Amino acid sequence: MDVDNGGNANGTNIQIWGIDLNNNNQSFAFERTSTGRYKILTKCSNWTKALAIENASCSSGGNLIQHQYNGSINDEWILEPVNKDWGLGLPYASSNYNNYFNGAYPNLSTFDNGTRDCANFVSQCLLNSGIHFQDKWWMYRKNGSYSQPLNSSQLYASWDYDVYSGGSSPWISAHYFREYWKGKVSSQYCTGSFILQYPHTISNLSYYAGDVIQIVNPHPTNTNEPGSAFHTLFITNMNYDYSGGYYYYTLTGHSYSQSNKSLMDYANSYPDSYFVFYKFM
Repeated sequence: MDVDNGGNANGTNIQIWGIDLNNNNQSFAFERTSTGRYKILTKCSNWTKALAIENASCSSGGNLIQHQYNGSINDEWILEPVNKDWGLGLPYASSNYNNYFNGAYPNLSTFDNGTRDCANFVSQCLLNSGIHFQDKWWMYRKNGSYSQPLNSSQLYASWDYDVYSGGSSPWISAHYFREYWKGKVSSQYCTGSFILQYPHTISNLSYYAGDVIQIVNPHPTNTNEPGSAFHTLFITNMNYDYSGGYYYYTLTGHSYSQSNKSLMDYANSYPDSYFVFYKFM
């Protein structure tokens, strides 16, 4: 990657160059922003300008230029690790637990009465942890018309995604997130009342930061098994309860902007629901 002629002006083209010249044209710095994204600064501008997608294009062939950094959706970048790395997913979760829009994914804070962003948020955290787009689990922006869609028609107009037949996308739906991942990663479940009664058993489970917990309704015909998921949460830490002598998971998520909330609190609120643990890391 090379800044054309080492120019300093806004709009200078970024190109591929066949020789590694080890000069200012080809030197870049990644700087993390407060939202967990990155700006890519150019050395030939003395680190004052950044890489940006010209006119915020979402089309194949959109041009890459150098421009004054504005903190916009076309000059901030997300690093997706090649291998699993919860060390990138956790900062993303902590920086965005109360932020519903970062440009790369839809803002669903007002979609379907504001109850549909939990799986969208956890999916973002997983992608930032190195769980790559696959099969039906992915989300791409098509244009800038509906960054905050209010309904399915607006969502489809601006975002490209896959759905189950007659259903929804596992990227944004808690129910279909479960349908998609339950056969692809190892998982186990228990009720909220079990968690409250046996916290030492739960603290010894082999789940860690970067894994996922869903809260699930009992199955309609077999209440001894989980049915449809209604909430999705990202495990961000384990804290120690000194009075009880056990570790407990803390969870971060949307639709209700929670950061490091105790699993015990969720279990207390949903004692009859199932909690499904998914192993990603």
